[in-house]
Amino acid sequence: MNTKTTVISQDQLDIQFACCDKIAAYWQEKGITPIAYVETYGCQQNEADSEKLRGYLTQSGYAMGSEAEGADVVIMNTCAIREHAEQRVFGNLGALTHTKRRHPEQKIFLCGCMAGETKVSDRIKKSYPHVDGVFSTHHLWQFPEILWNVLSGKKRQFFITDEPGSIAEGIPQVRDSKLKAWVSIMYGCNNFCTYCIVPYVRGRERSRKFEDILAECRCLIEGGAKEITLLGQNVNSYGKDLPQGKDFADLLEAIAQIPGDFLIRFMTSHPRDASEKLFDTMAKYPKIAKQLHLPFQSGSSRVLKAMNRHYDRETYLSKVAYAKKVMPDLVLTSDVIVGFPGETEEEFEETISLIQQVHYDSLFTFIFSPRPGTPAASMDDPTPKEEKNRRFDRLCAVQNAISEEIHNNYIGKTMRCLVDGRDKDMLTARTEGGRLVRCAGSDDLIGTYRYLTITGATTWSLTAEDAIDHFVRESGLDIPEYDAYYYGYPEAADEILAALLRGDKRATTGLRCLYELEQEPLPKVGQYSVILDSKGLPHCITRIINIEITKFRDISEEYAFIEGEGDKSLKYWKDAHREVFTRECREDAGIEFNEDMECVCEYFEVVYQGKL
Repeated sequence: MNTKTTVISQDQLDIQFACCDKIAAYWQEKGITPIAYVETYGCQQNEADSEKLRGYLTQSGYAMGSEAEGADVVIMNTCAIREHAEQRVFGNLGALTHTKRRHPEQKIFLCGCMAGETKVSDRIKKSYPHVDGVFSTHHLWQFPEILWNVLSGKKRQFFITDEPGSIAEGIPQVRDSKLKAWVSIMYGCNNFCTYCIVPYVRGRERSRKFEDILAECRCLIEGGAKEITLLGQNVNSYGKDLPQGKDFADLLEAIAQIPGDFLIRFMTSHPRDASEKLFDTMAKYPKIAKQLHLPFQSGSSRVLKAMNRHYDRETYLSKVAYAKKVMPDLVLTSDVIVGFPGETEEEFEETISLIQQVHYDSLFTFIFSPRPGTPAASMDDPTPKEEKNRRFDRLCAVQNAISEEIHNNYIGKTMRCLVDGRDKDMLTARTEGGRLVRCAGSDDLIGTYRYLTITGATTWSLTAEDAIDHFVRESGLDIPEYDAYYYGYPEAADEILAALLRGDKRATTGLRCLYELEQEPLPKVGQYSVILDSKGLPHCITRIINIEITKFRDISEEYAFIEGEGDKSLKYWKDAHREVFTRECREDAGIEFNEDMECVCEYFEVVYQGKL
């Protein structure tokens, strides 16, 4: 294995961009807008790699298609982590003989982790003649060159040599979403777990420069991204190969200080390098999601040693305990392998007990899959498949019960969630901890943060409704279906909701304030200015009132007297409404006005006392 890291130069990338230009000219001469289809298997790192492939293709003049049928280029970006995933790829690759028969000019490529296995490229050469090229993850940056070679009539392309692990900055990306973004911070892995093929197909660890990652994150946030997920096979070892002396916690801290309303997530973490400094940093910054995916793989220290995981049961549990101590609301997920070679029934029960002790929110569960070329593939494995399946089913039942219990405890809680899409007739959203939430609403809410009150739960997801709507309905307030977000006052809605959750009854006045501002803005503005000034309700509502005043200042002759003298005229306008309000106080509640305006809130409490 070549362990050297190579930084791809700008001159090398310029050669690839020149190939993009040649490909675009090739299709322009034909008068055709070509279609490309990229199919992605496996992890989020593969998803990020596919975004770069789509970037190259777009720069080469291709439009993106949604299926292989009729596409001019088909790329299968593959995963080698499990045998089942590989067999699925081979099956789908074979099916492409039919699409190519119907469209003989179609070009087909296989890339990703499978492409880094010699046995795979050999099989493609011998049994899949319709495949035009294979390139490993180390050669992704050369894809335009590979594609141009094929289009210009050269023989099948196999870029699979054991090249040094590379880092190429500046490859264009076409992202699946402007709302959420993957950001690779490092590539490869040094851990060599005995069951894992990744170090052999993705190379040794190599970190991107600190400043390059920050620049990419700033650009994404300025472009409207609400969630950034940092990617690496083991993000916790970020920076070990860099001279600056900065680690992953330092990177998280720097990104968290970028201005904007967004969340930072990351995966995957290795317990070996998960430090108290990392957990303290997560706890310190609100922009870092209190969500942690920390694979434990087995609850048995003997099995963990056989897996070459570099920690034991006690070490793992102590790290989890510290993380939960500094982040009490931490959402914790993990990976676990059932049936590792030599695992006994007693060792499997240790895994069950660890799951019950930690109380994971959810687990990604796998039955051991031997990968040729890894040490575990040659280990003695006497446990029959039927026994492994039994253990797997039991483990899933234990975890499903825990997940259901945790989800049921969400019912009645109000949470800030990012609305990220639609699934049939329901919007989908994610809590800070990454839990899936379904709620009603229109598509214009997608891409916004919403406060949602959880009303139902299953093992896998939560259901919710808008928190203010829920409060209004549950409290019996005489306000129609109300949503401050729809009225354009999201900050006020959030702040009022926070007051409601504290049990502050004054917030109901603020709620009615916003509702009546929408119904009849100007006549109410002065009154509510008095209310807010007197009781210290959220300042953002006062700002909204001033916005309302400004909005109508130049268009209403009825209130022309407020023009001219800035704060003085505003005070005069408020004083005029104070007189009206004082009269209403006397007539409706018999309360005398006083200078500190406490009577205004007393007035509202009398008028709406049955509805608070």
